[in-house]
Amino acid sequence: MAIIEPTPVATNQSGRARRVQWRLRFRTQTGPSVDPLTGWTGGSDPLAQVILRFPSFEAADRYCRVQHLNFEVRKPASRLAPMKTIKPDQICEQQRKD
Repeated sequence: MAIIEPTPVATNQSGRARRVQWRLRFRTQTGPSVDPLTGWTGGSDPLAQVILRFPSFEAADRYCRVQHLNFEVRKPASRLAPMKTIKPDQICEQQRKD
């Protein structure tokens, strides 16, 4: 199964240049395994490392449909979480408790 999601933006960058890009990655079919000789972690799923980038959601959607891939879409998170309104009376009450 493929997953279409927006390309993540680094948290220390405020630019919006690549915010419109989408990526397609594949859900892992098998979990990681540890090599008994070296102790390195590996896996037998070759699609776990494949990430395709698209300029728009429509392009990623069209690619999945042409290739007959089952896919799910993950919507972008909102830019800012809704702020909780605090009334001045609540602040005073909280300071009195402390």
